[in-house]
Amino acid sequence: MRNILTIEEFRNLKRENLLDYKYYEAEFFFYKEGDDILKEILNLPKEKLKKIPLYNSAVAAQERAWDALNQLTLAYSAGHEISELREFTRRS
Repeated sequence: MRNILTIEEFRNLKRENLLDYKYYEAEFFFYKEGDDILKEILNLPKEKLKKIPLYNSAVAAQERAWDALNQLTLAYSAGHEISELREFTRRS
């Protein structure tokens, strides 16, 4: 999910009645920031990446997997289109 829903879109499309826009917005940007940080790390020079202990990489990958699942669930509940969710799962 590259773009956040507007409040109007959210109100009209949300699938989960208990989901609040403020929570959705905060979580959306939290996960987006995590994506940006991961991309930044993956773009480090190979020499620096090789110095990262394997355990750290494994934990980071596990956390990213959980974040992706949570992000997908949030987006579905907020009303993002299924085609957008499908594209997200291909990227993650």
